[in-house]
Amino acid sequence: KLGWTLHFLTDESPIWQRSMMVVIVIAIITSVLLTIALFLRSERIRIALQASQADSRQLRATNAKLAREIEERRMAEQRLERARSELARASKLAALGQLSAPVTHELGQPIAAMRNYLAAAEFDDDPNGRRDRLNRLNGLVTRIESIFNQLKFFAKPGFSGSTDERLDEIDLRDVWTGAQELLDVDIQNAGIELTLTQPNRPVLVRGNHLRLEQVLINLVRNAIAAMDSTNHRAIHIGIDIKGGRALLSVADSGQGLGDYSLEQLQEPFLTTRASGEGMGLGLAISTEIIKEHDGRLTAQSQPEGGALFAMDLPLAEQKEAA
Repeated sequence: KLGWTLHFLTDESPIWQRSMMVVIVIAIITSVLLTIALFLRSERIRIALQASQADSRQLRATNAKLAREIEERRMAEQRLERARSELARASKLAALGQLSAPVTHELGQPIAAMRNYLAAAEFDDDPNGRRDRLNRLNGLVTRIESIFNQLKFFAKPGFSGSTDERLDEIDLRDVWTGAQELLDVDIQNAGIELTLTQPNRPVLVRGNHLRLEQVLINLVRNAIAAMDSTNHRAIHIGIDIKGGRALLSVADSGQGLGDYSLEQLQEPFLTTRASGEGMGLGLAISTEIIKEHDGRLTAQSQPEGGALFAMDLPLAEQKEAA
């Protein structure tokens, strides 16, 4: 209230001391933080370097493994090439064995017919009869040549199992006529009553005449064998057109299919005859021939007894359209 001014005098050293303490503390804290940051950075660098070294070691190991695998693959390819060569030779031998069995089976048919014709010629003094038998024997020789052609095609490079035979337009009625010439003696000797049902007009299909004859002969011979133990022996041949398809059937009065299905009977070397009386190849061969002609083979037991086998083939005009 009196308007005085008061001056208070003191030493400055404590202020400087406190200031220095603050600066020192801040410097220490900054140094600690910087040290920690440098340590963390060095740790990250060390970890990254270790990871890089591990990757490098793994890459070297992978490269070495890959080099071994490449060498093993190269050796495996060489072994595979040798195995392929050996397999090709083995396959040809196996295919030749497979092919020789049906050829042997099918040769029995014309050879048996030739034996019958030759036996009949010995007792026939009629020149016309002998000429007719010579013509038939010539046809049998042609059939045997056709069977052996299968082996000729096997010997060709690039053989694939198909003979690529030319398909002609043929009448199923003519197929039966040709087959009947070979079967007449067997049918007569077995005392079989033979009946035939066929239309008055041609039943034309596209195929190989001798191959289809081969199927029909197999079916009729099987029918003859199926009636060995029956008293009434009859075979009916049916040729017809149904549903735009050509049908040729063989029905017998034998024992039927029994417990066998068509799929089982088509297995190669499966036969219902006594041991030594059949090779079990007839239906297997016939099925393959029918497949080559875009057809199918059916079989069933008849209610009145016996079996009915039928060839179902496309008509010639339908096959050309397809």
